[in-house]
Amino acid sequence: MVVNGELVAQLIKKKVDCMSEKWENALIIYVICQNPSLMAITKYCKTQWAPKCEFKVFKHDEGYYVVNLETREDRDSTLYFGPHLFFGKAMIVKQWTANFNFHNEVLRVVPIWIKLLNLPLNCWCPESLSRIGSAVEVPIYADECTTKQLRISFARILVEMDVTVTVPHEINIADSEGVTFKQKVVYDWLPQFCQKCQKVGHSYERKAGPTTMKKVTQKWVEKRNTVFQEEAVVITDNELIPMEML
Repeated sequence: MVVNGELVAQLIKKKVDCMSEKWENALIIYVICQNPSLMAITKYCKTQWAPKCEFKVFKHDEGYYVVNLETREDRDSTLYFGPHLFFGKAMIVKQWTANFNFHNEVLRVVPIWIKLLNLPLNCWCPESLSRIGSAVEVPIYADECTTKQLRISFARILVEMDVTVTVPHEINIADSEGVTFKQKVVYDWLPQFCQKCQKVGHSYERKAGPTTMKKVTQKWVEKRNTVFQEEAVVITDNELIPMEML
């Protein structure tokens, strides 16, 4: 079709939705500061995640992987499993979406587990936790111990956060009576972000103040030959005679 004088490829919604359903249980994997092989990622998923159904792993040239799980149960249990480590290296795991963009999401927006220490027990319903999580960033899930209240020391929520900005360590919560209180936020893990190259995995810090460097110059110096004279003597039967007198 033509829109404003330009050709536009119009897709059929039914066909697009059908393909979206095929990938709705897929997860995006990105290992920070490492480039593992397809076989290594597949083995990791089998041993560490142990999904109940079969799955497929696809490698993208941008450096990330797509793990397509068959069931939503396997997908959600994997997300609950975090934070994820790949042999000691931090690994980003997030749910695939139709508008997923590697550079805009994996390198900037990262799922982070947060703890809400000593959160009042009457604030633990799913809707309240979702509202509290939205004061940090975009809430995704609460872990099983939180939803079933098997642990009451802290609530734990998975939140998608933009790691390029300063993260809050304290938020304000207003209860049903309108009383506002401060809530401490603790992060299970936060990735380093480099402001220079706009990538996660390391940081770039400028040293404060001017840096003075010594200027090194080269100067040609004439080479001179230095002759060392040694005193020599000749030994005769009667006496020692200096060499210069011979």
